[in-house]
Amino acid sequence: MRRGRKKSPEKRKNITQAAITVFSREGYHGARIKDIAKIAGVAEGTI
Repeated sequence: MRRGRKKSPEKRKNITQAAITVFSREGYHGARIKDIAKIAGVAEGTI
């Protein structure tokens, strides 16, 4: 079940871009939520 508020389109875009960056740099097995959140400027729980 989903909790909390909906993500704004801008926040969703930031998270997606950050994920692309981390996955391309670290690969699937090296990517961490912590790194994606830091680059996107959001809390880990937001992802």
